[in-house]
Amino acid sequence: SIGDEQSSSTLSTLIGTLKNIDLYLRKDFASARIIIDLYSASGLYNADEIGKSDPWCQVSCGRVEKQSRTKWDTLEPLYNERFLFERNAPLTVTDILDRPPILQIYDEDISADEFLGEASISYNSMISAIHTALERQSSVPRGMTAEPLVLHYSLELNTQGTIDFSMTVSDAIILPWLEVIPLLFATPIAIGRTVVAEMSHLISSTFELLTHLPSRLINLRRAATSFDITLKIHKGVDLVNVDDDGHLFGIKGDNMSDPYVSGRVGLKGFHTKTIDNSLNPVWDEEFFFKDAIVHDLISGGISFELFDEDVGLLS
Repeated sequence: SIGDEQSSSTLSTLIGTLKNIDLYLRKDFASARIIIDLYSASGLYNADEIGKSDPWCQVSCGRVEKQSRTKWDTLEPLYNERFLFERNAPLTVTDILDRPPILQIYDEDISADEFLGEASISYNSMISAIHTALERQSSVPRGMTAEPLVLHYSLELNTQGTIDFSMTVSDAIILPWLEVIPLLFATPIAIGRTVVAEMSHLISSTFELLTHLPSRLINLRRAATSFDITLKIHKGVDLVNVDDDGHLFGIKGDNMSDPYVSGRVGLKGFHTKTIDNSLNPVWDEEFFFKDAIVHDLISGGISFELFDEDVGLLS
């Protein structure tokens, strides 16, 4: 029935959550070997003006980094290389989950290599793989090694193109709680300080979020609201004359200002044409501002300034 299915789904979710908590608490006391088999990439960005890119791949997991060979003049490189990740021993699950596998492709150049894109295995996928590998290991007799877990991936790069590879998880081991508990309590003060610091940071972050939430919501609403504005500049009347040099000699000259209008609507500017030798200019210009954001209008307003082409600001 539907009720039974919902109960089963809820129970599965609860069991999965408890497993994740259990692994998180013991991640410093669990380890696994990770192998990345890099096969190929396709549809890469061409970063070279002459010819094609020369792609090589950096493969990272935990704090370990490996590098493939460079494939010259191709956007469809075939690598077929294997990378084993361990540092004198299998990586701890802490290292693996803190830094899941990531593959970054670069174009090799004489001056500086250019980034072509990257892809990575998500945290959730990684923790699921670790769980499966540990369950496999726990199902075989003590002293025996379980069949490695092999997962195949074809992921899109964050720029363009795809990359094909597989990940093998083997030799997954986790200490039982009876061995973990004494180790945990070996440094209770340090652990307590870490927990208190993390809780303090969490409380502080939550308080800051709640304090600024109303203003952030208002700003978000303003930023999400926009409309079109049409601004018409018609004419000016009896403007000040800054081009009449005759007043220096007590006579009235024939030169007059050459006015234009400049201004802003929110964050967007406008500029009329210049009307030569006139104190009563007629512009009759129209400016259209599409998707003017309310927040920008509130903060910046609508402003006008009158200039003379030669002298500068009039008013």
